[in-house]
Amino acid sequence: MIALCVDDELLPLEALVRAVRKSPDIEDVVSFDDEYDALEWAKNHPVDIAFLDIELHEMNGIELARRLVEYHPDLSVIFCTGYDQYALNVLSLHMDAGYLLKPFRSSQVQKEISHVKSKHPSGKSQLLSKDSENSQTVSIRLMGEFSITCGGKEITLLSSKMRKATSFLEYLILNYGVQIPKQRLINLFWSNYLYSNPDSAIKALVSRLRKTLSEIRPDLENCIVSDTGSYSFQVQPDMEIDVLTLRRLFSEMETEEKSFRQEELFRQIQQLYTGDLYFPGDFIGGETFVTDLHTQYLSAVRRYTGRLMADRKYQQVLEICRSVSMIDPFDEGLHMRIMEAQNALGHPEEAVKEYEKLRSLHRKHLNTEPSTEIREYYEALREASFSAKPNLPEESDRK
Repeated sequence: MIALCVDDELLPLEALVRAVRKSPDIEDVVSFDDEYDALEWAKNHPVDIAFLDIELHEMNGIELARRLVEYHPDLSVIFCTGYDQYALNVLSLHMDAGYLLKPFRSSQVQKEISHVKSKHPSGKSQLLSKDSENSQTVSIRLMGEFSITCGGKEITLLSSKMRKATSFLEYLILNYGVQIPKQRLINLFWSNYLYSNPDSAIKALVSRLRKTLSEIRPDLENCIVSDTGSYSFQVQPDMEIDVLTLRRLFSEMETEEKSFRQEELFRQIQQLYTGDLYFPGDFIGGETFVTDLHTQYLSAVRRYTGRLMADRKYQQVLEICRSVSMIDPFDEGLHMRIMEAQNALGHPEEAVKEYEKLRSLHRKHLNTEPSTEIREYYEALREASFSAKPNLPEESDRK
């Protein structure tokens, strides 16, 4: 399903997008902080489910929903608000509508998506629903909330009852292809405990983990490989792991030159990457993996949007960069690409506004100024806009 998210506040919108992206039933998420921009986009793009804040700038979410349904009669709408006073109004609408009261959890968002999916089963994601076609396929997801599914059925045993084992398994997966010395694992996972025999502790955990995995599918106990005082993870047949798939896609994206193939790779990356990696908090240094994945993700975004710029597909660039900025609103490269696309479309004044938005974010949240490179680009655009609209204020007046 294609999801549309609209909220006039940046941080709640970012949180909403993350929650929606976690769903395996969602193929793509497009987000806007302006209701008219969302409406304009929806005129020419497919959308299956819309998550709408009710209190927006000028047009409220209920009116926005009515107009969206004019373009997409089968659209399912989920209203999101911090005020329960709207519940009765939402329920009285003659449309396929649901209701989420802020703050909401990812599980509540998934529940709404699952409800929509049950009514429109043909709308499920084709990339992430392959496991339902084969009852033996196992899917492990670390992006967002940790999950293991077998034949489309989610297994919650690991995350709910074996916290340390879940963290241990995640660490081995993130270090896929590397044999981790037993002593390093002991130092990571038992550093705050006094064990007379730490070797016994790690052997007991591995034994429980193998047993649990074998209950999901018999051969999964072979995932945990021990060899001469070290442990590693081994991918088994018919197994899909999101972070490993992402690493492969990132690598292919770096070398792929064919535009149609780049588009396919990027679509898969967008579908898998949610911006947050699950960490139960049982080992130190997990942030390194988060940073590495995010850096590779932004590199893929830059490469793909660079190709789109060369092909003069500026509107697509704007849509992608605005969506990605919901995950990382402070990345200057995204804002620079938006400015370049706006300028190429003949809207230098909009590019100037984009810089001002970035500058405001930096000042408010980081207490810094944007880099010299983007500032110089902004100055050139501002001068061009100033010559066309001499009433534009100087930057010193905007402080």
